[in-house]
Amino acid sequence: MARYFKTWITPSNIWLPTLLRVAFYPLILLCNIDGTVLPVAFKSDVIAMVIVSALGMSNGLLASLAMMAGPAAVAPRHKSIAATVMLFSLTMGLCFGSLLSSVTLYISQGSF
Repeated sequence: MARYFKTWITPSNIWLPTLLRVAFYPLILLCNIDGTVLPVAFKSDVIAMVIVSALGMSNGLLASLAMMAGPAAVAPRHKSIAATVMLFSLTMGLCFGSLLSSVTLYISQGSF
C-alpha cells in the first residue's frame, strides 16, 4: 500500500497526515465504550471497528513511508544508524501510544 501513496505522501509532507491522525482520538472517545460518562455518538460496534482499523492502517502506512524515506535521506555510511534510530523511535511511539489507552479509559470513565 505504501508504494501507491509514495507519490502523494513525500518526506517533506509526511508530517501532515501524521498530525491529522490526532482526529481519531476524539472519534474513539465518542464510541460506545463500556461505562463511559461521555456522550455516545457511535452506538454501533462496527463503526468503532472501522475507526480503529483506519487508525491501524494509517499507522502502518505512515510508518512504512517514513521507514522507506529515512535511510535514503542520509549519507550511505549512516544508513544503518539511521535505520536503528528510526526503529527505536517507532517502538517507543507504539509503546507510548499503548499507554495512551489508560488515559483514554480515565477520560471516558472518570477513573482508572
